[in-house]
Amino acid sequence: MPELGPLRPERVAVYTLTLPGLSVAERIQRVLPGSTLYLSAKYRALAPQKAVVFAEPIRELLQRTWALHDGHVFVMASGIVLRASASLLLDKRVDPAVLVVDPAGRFAIPLLSGHLGGANPLARYLAEALGMQAVLTTGTDSLGAPGTRYPPSPTSARTSRMRPAASLLARSRSASSFPVKRGRASRRFASGMCGPAMDRAREGRPSSFG
Repeated sequence: MPELGPLRPERVAVYTLTLPGLSVAERIQRVLPGSTLYLSAKYRALAPQKAVVFAEPIRELLQRTWALHDGHVFVMASGIVLRASASLLLDKRVDPAVLVVDPAGRFAIPLLSGHLGGANPLARYLAEALGMQAVLTTGTDSLGAPGTRYPPSPTSARTSRMRPAASLLARSRSASSFPVKRGRASRRFASGMCGPAMDRAREGRPSSFG
């Protein structure tokens, strides 16, 4: 059985929005002892013991749960996960592992933090334990190159890496408030004219705009 890498099972969350996904999510939870299962309120009556039932959109749920877990496994479409988590991403040094499993339980696909966060070894673990196929897209794994050494403690490692990443994010946000000098090209687009349209305006010829 492959190792889990830097992740501990009790620090992993499993999410599902559908009835077929619930069956797969329960199987995942069984091979990750201590993990937390989040289930849509539509299936409250079928909720396993200790499952967390949620009624809000998945995007709002992640605002509460993102920092509570080192790994997030979503039994749903990858598009849903990407849109719901996009605003929470900081830096690969501190982002948690994010993994998607299709509702049929055939594929385990790491989306974020495959190496540092441990999403890749988690995918391999689930593939071996549940008969899935791990779909790894990182270069070192797909090309067979030497892998990354994982830190001994994921929680402490993520905490120690949080300060520089947070500083980087703060600098990038403050940079957006700097005055931007508008050049010739930006003035053209602001006026709705560029290329031939601008040339016609300069020569006093009628424009095709409007």
